[in-house]
Amino acid sequence: EINNEAKSQFEKYLDDQKTYVDRARSLAIHSLLARIGVAADDAIATFAARTRNGANVLYLLRKDVIETEQELERFRKKQGLERPARHTGSRTLKFGILAIILLIESIANGLFLGQGSTFGPLGGVSQAMVIAFINVAIGVFTGWKILPWIVHRNWLAKLFACSGFLVYVAVAVGFNIGVAHYRTAMAGDPFEAARVTLQTLQAHPFDLGDVQSWLLFAVGVIFSAIATIDAWMMDDPYPGYGRATREHQ
Repeated sequence: EINNEAKSQFEKYLDDQKTYVDRARSLAIHSLLARIGVAADDAIATFAARTRNGANVLYLLRKDVIETEQELERFRKKQGLERPARHTGSRTLKFGILAIILLIESIANGLFLGQGSTFGPLGGVSQAMVIAFINVAIGVFTGWKILPWIVHRNWLAKLFACSGFLVYVAVAVGFNIGVAHYRTAMAGDPFEAARVTLQTLQAHPFDLGDVQSWLLFAVGVIFSAIATIDAWMMDDPYPGYGRATREHQ
């Protein structure tokens, strides 16, 4: 009985072994290993090619970094600058400030001009938008293109920048005085306001007539000054230094 059981179990063992062999053969281990080898070789070749391409890209980038750093150092040496460029914050915020003061000045001026306008406050606001845009644009141009040259090491550039700033002061004051005279003239005859404004400007430029005209003048000058300072702070105060630093970064 023991021998029969042993024989039966041995036969079962052989059947199981045959089953395992058949299963292993159906898995195609050798062909799978071959495919794995080919895939590994392809991966190595692809990685090597990408590494070469990446090295070429890094070489060009490194070359650009070195050249821009040399350019920045030449700029700093030529201009006698030892400090790093100043980071003035987000330009979006600066432009947002300009948009806000443009809106506020348009509304404030419109309230003053609307009292004498034949179209009421709405007509005053439409006129004030044009006036405010011109007023802010004058300040932005001065702060962006003129003020930075005041700190330039070239004395001729300093002289022109100072002269330009004095011209800005005269233009800003004159423009806002003209607007104040226009507001006073609008309170009389709106259709003759332009002609009356020219006459009063020539005869009595600083006689604005009432407190509201003086307030209109003050609002225009203050917002023009804010626009000038805001535009001046758009970048490093030394001309070209912020641009050179951004290119290097």
